[in-house]
Amino acid sequence: MPNNTTSLPCQPLTETLLPTEAENQAVAQHQLEMLLKACIQCGMCLSSCPTYGVTGSEAESPRGRIHLVDLWQQERLTAEAIAPHLNNCLGCRSCETACPSNVQYGDLLNTSRYLLKQNTPAHWFAPIKRWLLATVLPSPAWLQVARLGALLYTTTGIAWLANRLGVLKLLPPSLQAMEQLCPPVAWDDTPALEAGQRFGNLDAPIVLFPVGCVMNTFMADIHYATIEVIVALGFQVLIPALPCCGALAHHAGELSLSQQQALATLQAWQALNTPTTPIVMNSAGCAAHYKELAHLFPSDSPLHAVAVAFSKQVVDVHEWLLSQVKALAEQLKVKNAEEQRVKAIYQPACHLYHAQGVQTEPLAVLSVLPAVEWVPLADASLCCGSAGIYNIEHPALSQQVLDAKLDAIEATGATLLAVANPGCYLQLRKGLQQRGLTLEILHPMQVLARYLG
Repeated sequence: MPNNTTSLPCQPLTETLLPTEAENQAVAQHQLEMLLKACIQCGMCLSSCPTYGVTGSEAESPRGRIHLVDLWQQERLTAEAIAPHLNNCLGCRSCETACPSNVQYGDLLNTSRYLLKQNTPAHWFAPIKRWLLATVLPSPAWLQVARLGALLYTTTGIAWLANRLGVLKLLPPSLQAMEQLCPPVAWDDTPALEAGQRFGNLDAPIVLFPVGCVMNTFMADIHYATIEVIVALGFQVLIPALPCCGALAHHAGELSLSQQQALATLQAWQALNTPTTPIVMNSAGCAAHYKELAHLFPSDSPLHAVAVAFSKQVVDVHEWLLSQVKALAEQLKVKNAEEQRVKAIYQPACHLYHAQGVQTEPLAVLSVLPAVEWVPLADASLCCGSAGIYNIEHPALSQQVLDAKLDAIEATGATLLAVANPGCYLQLRKGLQQRGLTLEILHPMQVLARYLG
C-alpha cells in the first residue's frame, strides 16, 4: 500500500526543470558505470531469462548482455556490435527477481539503450516510431482514429479478404505481427472513460483511477469491471486527468521524450492536490512506470523529489484489494454455484511480478472466489513475449517465447486464463487463437466483477 503521509510538493513544475541532453548523457554514463559494478557474473539469472531459454546463447542472457555493455564501455566492442543483443532483450526483469546481488537490470537496460541511441545510426523507421510515441499514443483523438481503423478492418470483411487472398503473407513480419495483435473491437463497445467522471457514492472515500491511453481506447470494459469491484467495496472512483505514462518511450530509449511525458503527469497530479488519495492501477506496465518515475531524473533534481512523492501514492489494484479482501469476500456471490467448478490459471505480468514485486497478492485476492479453482502454471513468472511492442519489433523471437508459454498453459487443462496487463492480454489471445485453444482470457478484475452479486 502507498504511504499516505506524503506532503504534496508545492514548487511549480515547468519545462525549465527538465535536464538538457548533455546533462542526460552525463548522468546516464555515470549511472551505467555504477550499475555495471553490481553484477558478479554468477549466472543465477540464466534460467530465468526467456530469450536465453529459447536461444541458448550467452549473448541473449542478462549476464551476457551486461558483459557486452561492459566491453563496450571499455571500448573493446562497438555500439553497433552490442545493440542487436540489447534490443533482443524483452525487458521482463525476471533476472532481477533471480539475482542474489540485487542488480538493477531494468535501469541498466534502459540506460544502455538510451546511450546506444546516441552512438548508433538511426533506423529509417525511428522518426515514425518517435512520432507514434510522442503524438499518437498520448492523444485520445488519434487513438480513436486508430480504433476506427481497426473497426473498419475487422468488421467490413477486409481482414477476411486479406487472409483469404494471402495478402498478409506479403507484408514484413512486423506488420504481420501487428495485424495478429489487433485488439478485439466492435461498434457497440463500452465507451472510453473521460477525466472527471465519478462512480459510486459521492460521499464515499475517493480512489483515483487513471485510465491510460491504449487500454482506455481498446479495452475500456476492463476499466469498467475494475470500477465495479472498487465501488462495490464502498469507495468512490474518480477518473483523474493524468496523461499517457510514457513507459513505451522510456523502454525505447527515448529518455527526453519520457521525461517530457513524466513532467506532464506530475503537473497534472500536482493540480489534483490530492496528496493522500490512492492512485489505483490495473495495468501492470503503466503502474510499474509510475512507481519508478523518479528514475527518469537526477537525484538532485526537483522533479526527482516530486516523482518520489507521486510514486508513493501509486498502488496496483491487487495490492489495494488485498487490504479489502474480507469485505470483497462478503460482496462476492458465486453465480451458478451448483455447476462444475471452473478451472483457471493466472499468468503474472512481468511488470507486476518482477518490476513491482507484486507476486502473491493477485492469487490471494482471486482465491476468494469459491467457484474458481486456480491451478498452478509451470514457469508462470516467465514472460509471454509481449513486452510492450517487442512482439511487433521482434516477432520471431517473441513467438518462440510465446510458444513455450502456450505449452505450459495447454498442459493445465484450464478453461479460463487471467492476466493483468493489456499487452500480455493481446499476446496470449493471439497465441490461443493460433493453437485453436478455447480458453477464455480475462483481466482478474473482469473475473471478480463476473461474480459480484
